[in-house]
Amino acid sequence: MREGHDSGDPYVVEIADRQNIVQLDHAELARVVRVTLAAEQVSRAEISVALVTGTSMHRLNRKYLDHDYTTDVLSFLLSSEPDEDAAHTGHAAAEETELRGCGLRIDGEIVISAEMARDRAPDFGWTEREETILYLVHGLLHLAGYDDQTDSERILMRSRERAVLELCGVTACDSHGDQRRFSGEDSSQPAAEASNQSGEDVPQPEGHRSRPGDDGMPPAGSADS
Repeated sequence: MREGHDSGDPYVVEIADRQNIVQLDHAELARVVRVTLAAEQVSRAEISVALVTGTSMHRLNRKYLDHDYTTDVLSFLLSSEPDEDAAHTGHAAAEETELRGCGLRIDGEIVISAEMARDRAPDFGWTEREETILYLVHGLLHLAGYDDQTDSERILMRSRERAVLELCGVTACDSHGDQRRFSGEDSSQPAAEASNQSGEDVPQPEGHRSRPGDDGMPPAGSADS
């Protein structure tokens, strides 16, 4: 499924579903992408989202990041630059807002393990749909420039996740009894593995954070865009 510029939409969104484990509404996922980008005041974007199995995710994680385990979400920032026409689109100037994506043109890819979303959702008392949307929002925020490598950055990113999820009609996990998931204090946070898969020379992520308590082998991996 591909939607975007042909209809005057500043956001081109492509959804590729390569798994049959979880039934997901592609139109809803495309809407989540648009809501997240608009909330961050991203000027224009081309975003591709792939839904894959745990086995495929493990293979991608090993190929691009040399991490021999599966993960929940991988985000690949292909390009990000200020949009010279942003001043004419109604977006605030980047220096006038704390939104990291404000005024940017972004080209990126997000890969989501639908299998992990299914397996982990019960741990947090919500559905595989909601877990998948969380992974998608998290990956998009990485593409917009957020990081979760320090306590302060993690708290900021969790705050943005909560705000965007509410815009998408998803109730944050703390209402399901897990207040730490969005506070930046919980080691079970989803975290996007980030790299650039356009070409053979794939740069390493800017940072890497193993989840504490997992003996150095986090089941869902972590890194930043």
